[in-house]
Amino acid sequence: DDPLTLNEVIACRLFTGPMHEKYNASLRAGTWGGLPQDGSFSVLFDKLCLNNSYTSTIFAINSALLKLGKMSGKERPPVVYRSITGEGLP
Repeated sequence: DDPLTLNEVIACRLFTGPMHEKYNASLRAGTWGGLPQDGSFSVLFDKLCLNNSYTSTIFAINSALLKLGKMSGKERPPVVYRSITGEGLP
């Protein structure tokens, strides 16, 4: 198994902070692969991202998550924490 690269570690760290709003806006607005755009998310994307789809960073996050999933092993299912606006993590 390949270890995480520095770029993947940094991308994951950015995703755990306020940048996740921009990455999620980019993904939900349908800026990837010609997906149909949702109007409300398109407005949010325009406001937050200024036409930057964060392609390289989202690719690095995806790559890191795939590697981390393989590292977790099969004896214990992985735990994923997600933030909810206005709430904290456990």
